[in-house]
Parts: sequence; C-alpha cells; structure tokens
Amino acid sequence: MKDMSVFYAAYGSNINTEQMKRRCPNAKIFGTGSVQDMQLAFNKVATLHSKPGMSSPVLLWELTEEDEKKLDVYEGCPHKYHKETVKVKSDGKIIEAMAYIMNDSKKQCVPAEEYYNRISKGYAQFGFDLIFLENAFDRALEYEESMQLTFSDYCLYDEITNLPNDLLFQAFVVGQCCERYGLAFTREEIKELTLFLSEDFQTAAFWDFEDYADAVFSDIAAAEEREKGVKYYAAYGSNMNSKQMSQRCPNSIEIGTGEIVDHQLRFCNYAYIQPCSDAVTPCVIWHIDSEDWRNLDRYEGFPSFYRKEEVDINFRGERKTAVVYIMGNDYEWPSLPQKNYLDGITQGYLEHGLDTAPLAEALNRTAISVKKQNKTGGRK
Repeated sequence: MKDMSVFYAAYGSNINTEQMKRRCPNAKIFGTGSVQDMQLAFNKVATLHSKPGMSSPVLLWELTEEDEKKLDVYEGCPHKYHKETVKVKSDGKIIEAMAYIMNDSKKQCVPAEEYYNRISKGYAQFGFDLIFLENAFDRALEYEESMQLTFSDYCLYDEITNLPNDLLFQAFVVGQCCERYGLAFTREEIKELTLFLSEDFQTAAFWDFEDYADAVFSDIAAAEEREKGVKYYAAYGSNMNSKQMSQRCPNSIEIGTGEIVDHQLRFCNYAYIQPCSDAVTPCVIWHIDSEDWRNLDRYEGFPSFYRKEEVDINFRGERKTAVVYIMGNDYEWPSLPQKNYLDGITQGYLEHGLDTAPLAEALNRTAISVKKQNKTGGRK
C-alpha cells in the first residue's frame, strides 16, 4: 500500500462510489468484507454499535493522508464521529482498518429516504445483503417509537418555557442537554437559551439542532470545568465599568487593574482583542462568582458571538492567568463603536485611573482598518 496512510472501512454512504469519488478523489477500493463484533445502526446517519458475535458489510478503501483529512471534515470528526480501529474479515483474513463511529452511541433515529437510498445503491453495487440495512432501519424506528414525546411532555415544556409550538422540541433538547452535562439552568434560562440557540442554528455549520445543541453545551461544560481552576476574569471592554458589572454579576468581586499580555485592543462595533507580540491591553480584573458566570456568558453571547480563552495578564507585578471573551471570527469586521457603548468603556478607564491613550489608539487602528476595508471592499 505504497503512499497510502490507512485502510478505511466504509459501512454507510461512503460505500457509494460516486460519493467517495467526489469526497476523496485519490482513494482506491481495496476490497469488500465484514466488520467483526459490530452492528450497523442509524442515528439519522449510519454508525456502528459494538455487538459481540455480530458483523456488518463494509467496503475497504485505501486512503491517502490528504483524503483522510478531507473525510474527517465530511464525517464531522471529532465532534460528531470519532475514529476507531476495527477488525474486518476479508477473503478469509482479518485486516485492521479505521472506521468512523458516532459519539452518541445510544440514540437511534431513522435516516432520510435519500440517504438510505445512497447506501442501498452501494449495497447493490457490491452485492451486500440488504437485510443488514433493513434491520438497522427497523431498530431505529422501534427506538424512535419508544422514545417519542407524549402530549404531556410537550405540555410540560410549554408551561416551563411558554414558547411557540415550533420551538417546543428545541426547548426539550436544551433541557436534555442541561441534564446530560449536569448544568442547572432555571426555567427562564432554558427559554432564553432556546431562543438564542434556535436563531444561531440558522447559520451554524450543523445540519441537526440536536447535534448543534450538544456541541454548544459540551463547550459550556468544558468552560465551566476550566473556570474552577482559574481565579480571574480580565475585562477589557464595557465590563471595565463597575456599575455595569454590579448589574450583570452582583456576587462577583473586583480585584484590581492589570494588562492582558501580547494582545491588542480593536473594535468590531464591540471591543475585542487580537494576538499581537509585545502589545498590552489594559483590563479590570474580577473574581467571578460561580453563580455569575452564566449571566456573564449570556450578556457576552457565549459561545457564538464571543468564545472564552485563557490569556496571560500582568497583575501587581506578577504573571497570572485569566479568562477573557474573544470575538468569534465570523464577527471580526472592523467598525467603530456606538457612542453610548464607548462612553461606558471610557468611564471604566477613568474610574480605575487608567490612561485612555490605549483606547484612543484602538479607535484609530479601527478607523484605519475601516477605511482600508471600504477602499478595497475586503475584510479587515
């Protein structure tokens, strides 16, 4: 297998050679076989479930490293699928191959007709027995029927959220994610999150709201876990204003002022910082109470509008680590802030005795970027 990086065992739509030709033009068919101790399943799209003694048909491909990277993107690896090494019986021999296995190993859901037909076309081409497909479909249908929400379930979420009917299921998904990740959100927070996520989902890369919500809540849970070991939050924009923070985070404590290291302040309507060697950005440092983090996340539009990162800060002559909100790449269009927003930041600088020169420099940088953008019609 010269210049080939891996054997890949396709059991779903990548059995379809027309699809694989578009996705991985350099991939070559090695042969057919059956994956051992695994059973085909559907969760809208195909996956494999561990089942000792069972097997499922697969088409073995030889992938180049470049094609494997492309396939990772198509398969949503690692957020939707992860990769496992499986044993494939082919021509009486056992071959180890890579397979994509869905992260959610419990839920099942019937596939769309077009997707199912794509797989069945591949089955027909290579002479695979359709009973494997049909049985997987039937199991998914039985699972759906057993898990189907009752009218009382929807009524419960209607009472909790008071949302329109078309958002009730999404509210249910949000509630399930809260339970899955151990996040104790109030009824009002579930409602607000549902409305926010429903709108953001329209432009998200995910095609399924449940997958999208799971990815969002996974990020939230991971961020909360990281925050347990981080003492500080560094505010460089409107949260430098003590009056605003007393409303947003009433249980939190202002620690002092400092500088965010190797980052430069800019504006895209709102304040954001970009990595920049040897640059510093003035900040007000807070200790955020655990009850206040979610309030702050909501105000900052986390995780869609702003994401969270840990940065180095200079604080009282020592190097510390702090959490900051970083604007998402999709929103980084330079534009000057509104006067009332800028006034709030300026007040934050003044009340903490900070030199406003870095703020003026950031406005100037942004104005220059806006002029270049208008002149060229390009971004930034």
